[in-house]
Amino acid sequence: MNGNATSQRLDFIDILYTVGIFSVIWGHSHPSDWSLFPPNLINLFYAFHMPLFFFIAGYLFMTSKGIEKDGYFAWIRKKAIRLLTPFFFLSAVCFLPKYYVEFHSFTNLSCSYFLRTIAIPRENIWGHLWYCPVLFLLYLILGAIYSLQKNCIQNKCRIAISLGILLTSCVLFFVPLSTEWLGVNDLCNFSIYFIVGMLIADPILRLSSTSPFPDRFLSVLSVLLLAVGVVLFFSDFYYTKAGKFFTAAIFIFGFLLLSKKRAGSSFCYFFSKNTFTFYLYSWSFQALVELLLKHIEMAWYFTMPLMFAAGVLGPIIILLIYKKAVFLHQKPIKLILGICE
Repeated sequence: MNGNATSQRLDFIDILYTVGIFSVIWGHSHPSDWSLFPPNLINLFYAFHMPLFFFIAGYLFMTSKGIEKDGYFAWIRKKAIRLLTPFFFLSAVCFLPKYYVEFHSFTNLSCSYFLRTIAIPRENIWGHLWYCPVLFLLYLILGAIYSLQKNCIQNKCRIAISLGILLTSCVLFFVPLSTEWLGVNDLCNFSIYFIVGMLIADPILRLSSTSPFPDRFLSVLSVLLLAVGVVLFFSDFYYTKAGKFFTAAIFIFGFLLLSKKRAGSSFCYFFSKNTFTFYLYSWSFQALVELLLKHIEMAWYFTMPLMFAAGVLGPIIILLIYKKAVFLHQKPIKLILGICE
């Protein structure tokens, strides 16, 4: 792979990450009472933002060559530290405040309740943190399979393993294991996007280095409008398993087309580099703003943009403080803040 191809790859990943994190922040920018606003405003973003993140993770898993460089066990140890440190830290630090806000007392507080929030990521203190253990489990499982695949001498064996994990992910997606423990249900729902990202990484890389993706504006617009149309006008289909996969796949394809015809920018690089920080901390600022606006009974069409602004500006403030305060430049702080340097 030549240097030019590498630059293009990083540019389009930066754009995809920027689209993804802005979509996540907007997806969290709503009053807790869903009856107060048009739900389709949120459904448009929930239709693709987490599938997009898992797709990117699968693509980078195949192109970063981290396992080859470090070996499986050292590589998975780095993933565990990176993903699980903020998960456990934030769960522990925020447990008591969140419990009191929810129940208004500590009367029924118990260790079993805390352990439940760890073992069932969707019930965690910060519910969106489910992404961390689920992504780690995917790395744990697929990293081991990938290492096994690399040891296969025959190409047929490698193809069989690839087809096997794709078929397994399809079965788990359409017939999921219905348990929230250890994030298994989310693993079933999102592993297919990770695996698709893995399997098409090489074709994307080859195409980017030989010929450009379609660069007509209408091609991108048509694909994205198709996906939007499914969510808005074919809701019965969208809420089926096939509909959700189809819609997410069309969105991802549209954003791939969009990112491939755009040059990178410092704006996208900033949000791509700090995506994990925005993902971890945007919600806390949004929740605070929602509480304040709910107290004064502000209408949803003012609440949502203000929550979105808080979700963007809050992590930026954290990053600026970190940059200025040199004494914070310690590995544990970086891990907790989700900073990648």
